[in-house]
Amino acid sequence: MAVAQLPQTVRLTTTCEGVITCPQCQKCRQKSLGGYVGVAHHLRVRCGCGAVFPILLELRASYRKQTRLPGKYLKRTSQLSGKIDIVNLSFTGIGFVTTMVHPLQVGDEIMLEFRLDDPQHSVLRKYAVVKHVRGYSVGATFCHLSAYEKELGFYLLNPAVEVEL
Repeated sequence: MAVAQLPQTVRLTTTCEGVITCPQCQKCRQKSLGGYVGVAHHLRVRCGCGAVFPILLELRASYRKQTRLPGKYLKRTSQLSGKIDIVNLSFTGIGFVTTMVHPLQVGDEIMLEFRLDDPQHSVLRKYAVVKHVRGYSVGATFCHLSAYEKELGFYLLNPAVEVEL
């Protein structure tokens, strides 16, 4: 019985090209995948070495970093607020999970405050619009995108250093 493989994420460029790496022979190839955009996000790839593996097309315009950051939100119209756990972050938006039932709906304007886990423990306050709500999970797009946001830029572009014990 074969073990299910996790899909390889292939991030597409603005010209809908992506780099696919075979997990068996490590062969890399840049392919035009524009024909699959809007049709399928999950694809199965067959390499010349005989390996068959799944890929997931990533269509985001901005790199999204997986995180575990505490924060809080404030709904601007009603002043209702709550604690959140930020699960992903990009230059253009944020994904978070509320710690309890929330009043947020698509289109709501919110203010977010959270502390990065960078060496400076930078505190960010961002205004955003809720784009999707799935139970406790919320996705939002930032309202005011600065051309250069130093703290967020360094945080997203500098990977954490990992040490194996």
